[in-house]
Amino acid sequence: MFVSTMNLMPTMKLRRGVNDTSRIVGGIEGHLIRSIAEQMNFTPIVKKPSAPEKFLVLPNGTFIGVIADVAEEKVHLGIGQIRPTLRRAMLVDFTVPYNHECIVWTVPARANYDPNILRAVFSPAVSILAILSVLLSGGLSYVTWKLKAENCRSPDFDLFDVISVSLTHAIPRPPASLLGKLFFLLYLNYSRVLSTAYSASLASILASRTPMPTIVDEKGILDAGLRTSGTATSRDMLADQITPESDRAELLNRYEVITRASEALARISRGEDIAYLRHLSTINYITARYVRAGKFPTFHPLRDQCVISYNSVIVTPKGSFLTDEMNKIIRRITQSGIYEYWTNIDNTVDKIVKRPYSHSSYTLTQLQSIFVLYLFCLVPAFLAFITELIISEININKCRSLTASAVRRRKDR
Repeated sequence: MFVSTMNLMPTMKLRRGVNDTSRIVGGIEGHLIRSIAEQMNFTPIVKKPSAPEKFLVLPNGTFIGVIADVAEEKVHLGIGQIRPTLRRAMLVDFTVPYNHECIVWTVPARANYDPNILRAVFSPAVSILAILSVLLSGGLSYVTWKLKAENCRSPDFDLFDVISVSLTHAIPRPPASLLGKLFFLLYLNYSRVLSTAYSASLASILASRTPMPTIVDEKGILDAGLRTSGTATSRDMLADQITPESDRAELLNRYEVITRASEALARISRGEDIAYLRHLSTINYITARYVRAGKFPTFHPLRDQCVISYNSVIVTPKGSFLTDEMNKIIRRITQSGIYEYWTNIDNTVDKIVKRPYSHSSYTLTQLQSIFVLYLFCLVPAFLAFITELIISEININKCRSLTASAVRRRKDR
């Protein structure tokens, strides 16, 4: 008995045979067809459909695809995530439903990295205390220098030293007095604790965050300027869902037919601005393949927003005796829990072939916060160094002029 279907992972898994035929090797729909064939005592021979679509109408009015082949009785039955509609009911008969399908958009997983992360590491109260400690330490350092009556030293020097130590940059000179050295050692330990806590908190946030999509609905797809794509069957489904208050007419205008889901998701992974419309089960299957291969999927299905949700059926020619018999078998299989057992078998196989995976490479976007932190620490220290040189030169000239004036006054006396 001839069966028209396609290699629709993970529900139908086929292996190429001879004479333009295929052999069923797995998938929940594959298990279903083999069980029906066993109970009805026939051998399923899978034939390639006239087009890699479930149902497609050409401009000249010709029907092609799985349903068209069944309607023209080129095959005895058709299967493959088929949705029952009134138009199709005029051509073929439907069995009772055996599975539930959800068609969703898959969009690029563009990470919304918050630029305020540098301030979010510490709470406002902790940040204020850290700033106050820098100012207070700068003031105390200046007081310790004043106790030695070094009038040529500006308080700016001490504040810059404190800032440099807080940013884990070395200062060019240690304090000369014993009190200054003790204070310097105490503040050095404080700054090490502060900088280590900040770096550890920032690293923890960056390491634990994963890219989440900034696009969460169909309006987001339009606002992001994404092109839409999917199979010709998915396009017809989208056209059936257009309402006056929805944005789906604009989504349909941007539509590009891409039959292979793996090709569309590969293009999204390469950075193309594409939103792909396909079955959630297919997207989940390809995502699992990416993870098992050690790749990081840069696409994300909008799981909570089904464009259309339906119960899939098997199609037979009009008036076929197979319909009633298959209905009885499908009811027994679904009610007995065998269908869930087949689903668990496929999931168990997926778990067995998985291997440990660690994300060891990062993109420039993920590391941008670290670069900002580095510049945030480096630029003030560099400016402090330049300012110290300028102020030092001014103070040296000032001290020289004061010394020269004092010498002249002594001579005048």
